[in-house]
Amino acid sequence: MEAVEQHERELEHSEVVNTIGLLDTGMSYAFNDRVSFQVGLPLQAATRSSPVRDADRETRDRDVYAANGPGDMTMGFRAWVLEPVADQAANLEVGLSAKLPTGPTNLRASRRSWDAATGAYKVTENFADQSVMPGDGGFGALVQLSGYWDLPLGVTSYLDGAYLLNPMDNSGIVTGRSDASERFMSITDQYLLRSGLGAGVAWVPGLGVSLGGRWDGVPVRDLVGTSDHFRRPGYTISLDPGVSYAWGRHVVTLNVPWALYRTRLVSVTNARDNKKGDAAFADYMVSLGYTVTFGPQD
Repeated sequence: MEAVEQHERELEHSEVVNTIGLLDTGMSYAFNDRVSFQVGLPLQAATRSSPVRDADRETRDRDVYAANGPGDMTMGFRAWVLEPVADQAANLEVGLSAKLPTGPTNLRASRRSWDAATGAYKVTENFADQSVMPGDGGFGALVQLSGYWDLPLGVTSYLDGAYLLNPMDNSGIVTGRSDASERFMSITDQYLLRSGLGAGVAWVPGLGVSLGGRWDGVPVRDLVGTSDHFRRPGYTISLDPGVSYAWGRHVVTLNVPWALYRTRLVSVTNARDNKKGDAAFADYMVSLGYTVTFGPQD
């Protein structure tokens, strides 16, 4: 089944809109130049807006609800493959962390729908949609890979990748969907890959620019465990421009990935039931980062 983008949803103002603010906090401790320990905890403030339709399926109003709270914590180790030395032209860093289900999975939301029997709207309460739930409810493992390679003319190529393994089956949270096969929310794997080129701006000390690509998404099937419950698999390929500024112990980064291609894949339950699934993708994201280093400096 081919994925089809429904442009008419935007024209009739019936599209679903997620607005997600994510503060991804983290700390790391370096045992030496090669090995470090890291802890991360995202904090989320999100809203989900969806259409309220009447008996003729016309959009009459919109429901908006919030889904806020801490996300799932990660903690683990990162290590450089090669011993870092001055003026090193290339290196690769690998990481392995445990992902803990610290984020809530049971936030609830009130929604309105048209009741043909009474000729009026009725209000029902169900769990918030999976796309804005701060946690996924499972223990997992986060595998990371980062590297760089210095090229001529002061240009550096970079690589950042991460894969979240979630072997647990489902969170036990009811989706509210009519199909029995999609009754519970699946705990899904996720992945991210970024690569591109970066360079310093010679006439502004500390300023750097980068341009690359980004590929992120949710697979149809997890690498470990079953994939039999509700999920929205798919991926986005984005152009990923960025800028950074460093002074002393401080570094500020800004990236604005802009989607070039997006597709919703057929899930296991969609294929089994011979149905098409729903999904929504962002046009762009804004990622602002700040890093400060403590302790002695070289």
